[in-house]
Amino acid sequence: MELNGAKLVKNQSLRKRVICLGLVLIPINGWWLIQMEEFRYSGHPTTASLFFNVIFLLFLLTLFNLIVTRFAPKAAFSQAELLTLYVMLSIASAISGHDQLVGLPPTLGHPFWFATPENEWDALFFSHIPPWLSVSDKNVLRGYYQGESSFYFSAHLRAWFGPFVWWSLFYLVVLFIILCINSILRKQWIESEKLSYPIIQLPLAMTTGGNFWRNRLLWVGFAIAGFIDLVNGAHFLFPAIPELPVRQRDISYLFTEKPFNAIGWLPISFYPFA
Repeated sequence: MELNGAKLVKNQSLRKRVICLGLVLIPINGWWLIQMEEFRYSGHPTTASLFFNVIFLLFLLTLFNLIVTRFAPKAAFSQAELLTLYVMLSIASAISGHDQLVGLPPTLGHPFWFATPENEWDALFFSHIPPWLSVSDKNVLRGYYQGESSFYFSAHLRAWFGPFVWWSLFYLVVLFIILCINSILRKQWIESEKLSYPIIQLPLAMTTGGNFWRNRLLWVGFAIAGFIDLVNGAHFLFPAIPELPVRQRDISYLFTEKPFNAIGWLPISFYPFA
């Protein structure tokens, strides 16, 4: 019993360490997502099923773990711990990523800021918008839409705090419902149908170690994709560098006869990071 108890304490301490690291990485990952998807409007990692931002962070963690394993094996993360970090960052990315919570702040004040006597929004639906779920003060919204201000004024914080709290609670309830649905379906999917879950295969292989990182085909593919992205990134910064045309090639010119010529713009894309 003492041995089992000691083992349990050890596992709990490791779990706390992982949770703490995950909580540190989540805001860093969120800031990175905002920079990519909102400010620069590029990459859009959360629009693909496998979030490349999380894969990249897992890649760095795995490399760091390999170094730690060599010099201090007892301090290294186990595969379960690395996968726990992967799950935490993936869920956080899904919540804060494209078309999720980033779309909430503009919605809270949009009808009040853009209401005019001509569109008569105030008469049409203002009475149906709960004040505790929205921001209606135009003095507060002026700084949000026109800039030249700061979010960290007391009046701004008071106006936004209430709606943020209520919408956060609503989102937590939605996530809990999704978790409950997954729990109901888990047995059928995992034990009966034995689904392979292709999205998780790469993180599993990355955290297994060993032969995965020695696979030459892996590094050849990595080098090809990285080279294409580096060249196109350099082309964006320095247009004199030729571009490798792999993204959004319009092939509508191939369809010249009816009814297919009505298709219009028909892009075909190849994203190396995917």
